[in-house]
Amino acid sequence: MTITVYPVTPSFAAEIGDVDLSEQVAPADLQAIKEAFTQYAVLIFPNQLLSQDQHLDFAEALRAPRDHDRRVSKGCAIAPAQGVCGRFEPQP
Repeated sequence: MTITVYPVTPSFAAEIGDVDLSEQVAPADLQAIKEAFTQYAVLIFPNQLLSQDQHLDFAEALRAPRDHDRRVSKGCAIAPAQGVCGRFEPQP
């Protein structure tokens, strides 16, 4: 399925539709999402129910590989090399 990009503002935010981030995103759709990030600073993905691992998998698919390991500790995804900790609510 091809994603849809609905501008919310002319150049700041867009809503991305017709994609299920809980599944592996098709390469063409992933490329279209990356291209949308070059035009919009904020992308909105409505109605997505993701587990912690699914969220991290999607985030990893958007970026180039790095030289650090992903660790998850006490509901916190940690990227040690960058000192980043993103909080997630566990999904049942």
